Amino acid sequence: MAPKDKARNVLARLHREGKTGEQLFLIVLSVRAAYAEIGPYGYPEFPLVVIAKQAKQLRGASGTHFRDSPYRFPSKYPRPRGLYLRLLGEMIEETANIDRDTIETVAQAVRPAVRQAQKSAWEEAKARQDEEERTIALIRLMGRVGSLTVGTS
Repeated sequence: MAPKDKARNVLARLHREGKTGEQLFLIVLSVRAAYAEIGPYGYPEFPLVVIAKQAKQLRGASGTHFRDSPYRFPSKYPRPRGLYLRLLGEMIEETANIDRDTIETVAQAVRPAVRQAQKSAWEEAKARQDEEERTIALIRLMGRVGSLTVGTS
């Protein structure tokens, strides 16, 4: 099947499962805002692939389904890789039609929350590291005390 047809099939499955354009719009907006915040990452088509993968993860558009047969064997849709992902992401992004100003506004609004989350994650990691260092020091101390008591008897 041609990549463009695969991408259309995914959009048809999303429509059949009742997924709205608003959900796809939010996917595009969030991916583009995150990409604007972190800067260029990977190859230029990276955001398109991320948009497509996020859309495929919506319930009803991905993975395993059951064919109508007496035995109901599971069947799988195409794996999320290849040219059709780029085309799917491009189709969804063109439909969303989000301008750069909107993306920048969302990225600026989210920045403080992201920084706070990064700060709290750093503080948690630092606390875990301090706890690990204290535990290691205690184990070393116990080992020294144990070796002293064993050697003296």
